Amino acid sequence: MTNNSKLNFDGKINSINLIAAVILLLALPLSESIKNISLYALLLPVFLYNLYAGNIRIKITSLHYGFLLFFLVSCATAFFAQDKTEAIKGIHDVLRYSVTFFVFQVFRKEREVNLLLWAFFTSTGAAVIYGIYNSLSAHSALSVPTLGHYNYTAMYLIISACIMLSMIVHNDRKSKITTAVLFSLLTITLAASVMTTMRTSFIALALFLVILLTGKKAASKNVLIIFTFVAVLFTALYLYKPMWDKLLSTASIPYRIEIWEFALTEFNCNFLTGVGLNNFRFTLPITMDGGRLVCDAHSLYLNTAAQTGIFGLISLMLIMYGFIKTWCIFDAVSGFEKTVKYGAMGAFLVIFAGGFFDTTLHHKQAIEFAVMSALMATCSSRT
Repeated sequence: MTNNSKLNFDGKINSINLIAAVILLLALPLSESIKNISLYALLLPVFLYNLYAGNIRIKITSLHYGFLLFFLVSCATAFFAQDKTEAIKGIHDVLRYSVTFFVFQVFRKEREVNLLLWAFFTSTGAAVIYGIYNSLSAHSALSVPTLGHYNYTAMYLIISACIMLSMIVHNDRKSKITTAVLFSLLTITLAASVMTTMRTSFIALALFLVILLTGKKAASKNVLIIFTFVAVLFTALYLYKPMWDKLLSTASIPYRIEIWEFALTEFNCNFLTGVGLNNFRFTLPITMDGGRLVCDAHSLYLNTAAQTGIFGLISLMLIMYGFIKTWCIFDAVSGFEKTVKYGAMGAFLVIFAGGFFDTTLHHKQAIEFAVMSALMATCSSRT
């Protein structure tokens, strides 16, 4: 193959790759099958080809090692799982967001990243409208079936809201129409998040707002944007009574303490191997919710420790350390780079700050985190 032919071929391959990434993000909260086809049939093969052909070079950091180690540990613990079928399902979940982290590091241009983010915003908007309609029709808390439980829906939407807000605050090139569209999407996403009646992700959102305010020597207009955002959020909280009434409720604390104590026991008894992914099982006392069966530890850290043992916990810490290190050395200058940097921090906070009270690093929200971490790692390697 001549040099010109190779360049033409590589150009076509990379165009297909970008289209596949856009399709994945459009399908992320809406279709499981389309997402998997885009990831495994298009993005992964193109990524492997580009590595083989020397078209891309990835700077391996502790963040990369963290994802790789967590996947390997997850596979190893499956040998000791009582229900190996469930363990394999858990491995597939880890594989999806780990592969996503690597394959999204080929997108380096501002135009490409903006296209990916807008595909993401578009699908989030569609999922939100669908969720609000279903919630109002059924007179129930909001959830999007493809995103899972109300809690997982809330996590996904709050990550989306953080990225949208980051773009509104930092991207200096957007038009007034673009800003209006973004703020409209942000408003309905916030409303939908409140309608899930799940509180944990809002802790991460509060931390994100603090970082956003302290991390940018901002003009007064940016402070005004964030103030308006907070005003819209509290208005939604107040107007949606089920969430307002639940805000200061402590009814779940006894449940969580029981679950956390059992998770610590499982960790101590299976220190090296864990019980295997998706193999955590605890039956609450009959006086608590009728003795309901609980399938996760309601804490990312305790759930990881109980299911994957000490090596899984070390892997998780390595991902956290790698992210924070990359974030700190990323000298974002342009509005585009700051959008990526702070959007990634929003995703990180939902996963790892929210992770103290919920099991967060799985399903679609883990893919969101993987995408934003990959884009941040790629942009950081250029500075």
